[in-house]
Amino acid sequence: MRAFGISLAAALIVAAVASSAFAKDDIPPEARTAGMKAAPALIAAGHIPCTLADARMMGSAADKTNFYEIACKDSIGYVIVAKPNVAPTTFDCVMAGEPQPGGKPSNMACKLPANLNPGAGLTPVIAATGRSCAVDKAHYIGSTSDLDIYEVTCTGGGDYVLQRAKAAGGTSTAKLCAVYGGGSNIKCTLTTPDQQAVDVDNLAAAAPKPCQVKDRRYVGSTPDQTDFFEVACTGNVGYMLQVDPHGKVQQAIDCVKAADLAGGCTLTDTRQAQTEQDSIYSDLAKKAGFDARCPNTPSFRRGRTAPRWSNWPAPTGWTAVSASSRPRARRRCSTACGPPSRAGTPAPSRT
Repeated sequence: MRAFGISLAAALIVAAVASSAFAKDDIPPEARTAGMKAAPALIAAGHIPCTLADARMMGSAADKTNFYEIACKDSIGYVIVAKPNVAPTTFDCVMAGEPQPGGKPSNMACKLPANLNPGAGLTPVIAATGRSCAVDKAHYIGSTSDLDIYEVTCTGGGDYVLQRAKAAGGTSTAKLCAVYGGGSNIKCTLTTPDQQAVDVDNLAAAAPKPCQVKDRRYVGSTPDQTDFFEVACTGNVGYMLQVDPHGKVQQAIDCVKAADLAGGCTLTDTRQAQTEQDSIYSDLAKKAGFDARCPNTPSFRRGRTAPRWSNWPAPTGWTAVSASSRPRARRRCSTACGPPSRAGTPAPSRT
């Protein structure tokens, strides 16, 4: 994870013994002149995705290593470490601004006016993932061979882990920090767990089913970057939220019907919820003229395969299920009910 971070640490050691120019907050004209002169060749040699807007020479080390900062149009800024006869090493301004061990400020932090809020340069990157986020703060977490990983917070709320592809044209992704639990090696530190929980609550608010959230948890993700969250609502109702890679809620699946999804809901008592639903459907059957105790009384449940009824339609969106298909119910009711009938209407029969 921290492979790229090792190079950054080495650069910081070199910078620590470099020219005192690193410590200056003002930017001398000659530093800008030297930076603008060297930057085009360094950008080309380092294959840096940057349309140059500003530059400065930060300082030099005794081994002839030179340090430069560049600002780019419509993208993040960079610090370039240039050694003679060696390809330049590049760190973006978020990386370069990470505190040193012990919490000391970085002596390689970007200072050009366009780079003073380095995280803002990641806004186009997170926008490309489909997330709506004007980056407020950013923190460098680490890197893999093909990804640079950041935590970013957004103006107006939202905390994400942004995985930025190193290769030009590569796919970057952004997931809520709530996805990364205690067992993950990725840690979000810019917000608290309570603030991260609000991000899940906002997903529930965007779902097509009403829910006053009382608890929530991350369930898992599919290989196509679809995330699943469980939310428990007041009134013993709960849902599995299916969230696409762009952060949009695709559907809210009732916990009663989510038993086969990653082990089902754990925050909602689905047995109680099913009992409550059965009671509702029994009331519907009674209103239709049936005795709910009797084996031939239909009950109605979503998503169940049921015998076909010859002349009794189920309520819209529901499938009829015969109580007579449940042996226990038939034994319990056999002595309590006479022949099933409804005044003026023949009892429904299976065909």
